[in-house]
Amino acid sequence: MLSSRWVLAVYAGILLLIPRSHIQVTGLRMCPPKLFLTMPSIQKARCYSHQTPIPEALSTLSDYSLDRVAFQNGTTFWSMKGCGPSAVINFHDTNTFLVTCYDDNSILQVSLEGKTLARVNTTETIGEGFLGPNDFALDCFGGVYFTASGVWDVSAPAEGAVYYIPKPMVGAVLLSGSDVYKVVGGIHYANGIAVIKQGQVLLVSATLENAIHQFSIAKNKKNGRMMLLNGVKEKKIYSDLNAAAPQLDLVGGYMGPDGMREADGIVYVAQFGGGRVLKFKENGQLFGSINFEGPFRNNTNVWIQGTTLYTTQLTEVDLPTGNLYPGVVVKVDDTQLKSRENLLCVIV
Repeated sequence: MLSSRWVLAVYAGILLLIPRSHIQVTGLRMCPPKLFLTMPSIQKARCYSHQTPIPEALSTLSDYSLDRVAFQNGTTFWSMKGCGPSAVINFHDTNTFLVTCYDDNSILQVSLEGKTLARVNTTETIGEGFLGPNDFALDCFGGVYFTASGVWDVSAPAEGAVYYIPKPMVGAVLLSGSDVYKVVGGIHYANGIAVIKQGQVLLVSATLENAIHQFSIAKNKKNGRMMLLNGVKEKKIYSDLNAAAPQLDLVGGYMGPDGMREADGIVYVAQFGGGRVLKFKENGQLFGSINFEGPFRNNTNVWIQGTTLYTTQLTEVDLPTGNLYPGVVVKVDDTQLKSRENLLCVIV
């Protein structure tokens, strides 16, 4: 969901760095999912962009460029200078939120009143810090996974990782480094993340590999704490987007999967650099996409509510004219959202 405060773009064969405003959306997902059948259909639709207020389906969103988490009406719920919030999520039934601070390399716990309760920047179990905390995914056991991306550079080592925060013990409120466990490493820019198949499978976007990795989730007891800790095993490719969704790479190797959400047996994947949202069955088969016609090509996250899809899109600059298009949340209403194979969406 997040790379840096800059967007990479290509114009007339020249690689450019463009300042960006970043909006992200995260939230709860339901377990278990249901399965839907698919049917072929191609449709053109009109879609609507939102800046503030944001859609009612979302209670809060992270506004990276302003170092804050905002309410639906655009007012600030919480902020911290230098945080660079990439995602925010309601931490199950603890009456607190968790925020990924991408720039600060930390995870923050925030109260319902918008007060910072705790800050964690390392896992005490192995004494390792987080490099670019990015996105969250709740599991079905009371815990939460989050990605730490690594370096946003196609030539950099694959240092992306996934960490797990188990369900808090009874009476425990504040997050600490002893509550964070590393479960997966060696991912080339770990980005979006989702739990699917009734909590049995974890998906992780490897943006700079242009791939999505799949891991099985196993329940294990953690010695000394006698609680369930999810061990992640059996890494394999869920989908290689170079083969599944070939498309001209407009950003010099920086196109790849970003945020994703599962809803009713369909996995929706925002494609950074591709200007679309890809649709997969839970077995990894690509069966459709929502394509956006307009100035935005960097989709960063998705949210599904019924037959409505929301996707966040980064600020873009029209280089020939210099026109600036601020980042938006786009709403797509489609009664056949779960079954339609292809939809061309014109942003108005």
